[in-house]
Amino acid sequence: MRDPFVTIGNNVIELAPRSLFHRRQRFAIRSILAGTMSRGARYFAQPDSGADDDNDGLSGWGYLEGGDILVLGETVLVGHSGNCSNPEGARWLQHVLGSEYRVEMVRVDPRFSHLDCVMLTPREGVAVVCLECLPDGVPDCMKDWDLIDVPYDVTKVHMGCNNLTLNDRTVVVPAGEPHEPVADALKARRFEVIRLPYDAVYCLGGSFRCAHQPLIRL
Repeated sequence: MRDPFVTIGNNVIELAPRSLFHRRQRFAIRSILAGTMSRGARYFAQPDSGADDDNDGLSGWGYLEGGDILVLGETVLVGHSGNCSNPEGARWLQHVLGSEYRVEMVRVDPRFSHLDCVMLTPREGVAVVCLECLPDGVPDCMKDWDLIDVPYDVTKVHMGCNNLTLNDRTVVVPAGEPHEPVADALKARRFEVIRLPYDAVYCLGGSFRCAHQPLIRL
């Protein structure tokens, strides 16, 4: 359920994914999302411009998918590979969030669907990233960060950047030899790294982060 919604601050936002598959996921969780209103959240639903399963290059009105959205405090990054989220979606998100946040688009290699396939930010100042897959490099707000560069083949075949951040000290990384360099690099930066077998899942195109989306950010 990574893609049909996102929580940014006190805003719980139901998104309009590009694919019909992800769009259908909203209905299974809509009551949960709407239920956050009774706990003080601001609940929004993005206008639905129609699914685009053909992915023939038409931009549609506006698409956003949770896997493209990384929240870095008051900066919100939105990936744009040409396959999922698009500029109109990012413009709508900026409008909803208002001046308190700054939404910035990040170009992603079109061989990937989402930004979280090529970038993980386990805490401010540290990023796990496949630099080869960012045509314009990392965003300006990350230029002076400590970057753990993951090779393309590990990023693509083993979802090497798609790990799950539990807090600013703990990251879940799949077990297995391809993930050893990333796990070791995180440990060297004083992260606790939890290793769990997940290759039977991520071989289908999504690892730990793709399987989770926070409803409340602490």
